[in-house]
Amino acid sequence: MSGQTAVTGEGIRPSHSKGLCPAVKAGDFIFLRGETGRDPVTKEIVGPELKDQARQILTNIATVMKAAGGSLNDIVSATVYLTDIHSAKELNEVWEEFFQDCDPGPARCTVQVTLNGITKVEIQCVAYLKS
Repeated sequence: MSGQTAVTGEGIRPSHSKGLCPAVKAGDFIFLRGETGRDPVTKEIVGPELKDQARQILTNIATVMKAAGGSLNDIVSATVYLTDIHSAKELNEVWEEFFQDCDPGPARCTVQVTLNGITKVEIQCVAYLKS
């Protein structure tokens, strides 16, 4: 993987499988894995409520972005996977807490999917960091 480096750092939950990483820097772009609401210390989903999971996810994403030398302001695209599309309003409330100062905010696609266990939401992002 020439020209690509893994983003690692304190507070970033490692991937479950070898050959995967939380984020990859390729040129000026950061590609973040699909993040779930797992606490990076306990490795457990923070709870059954979508808002709690979304807050943990966005906190985890902010931690990865900081380790990559950026912030949530650098995210240009996000794909959100919800188990119930009708819970998008709850997600939007949490989203605004984290992205209220981002102008423009990231382009976002939200789709309904089936996720495992009590996971209600997963978010995958792409960020751009100008060198």
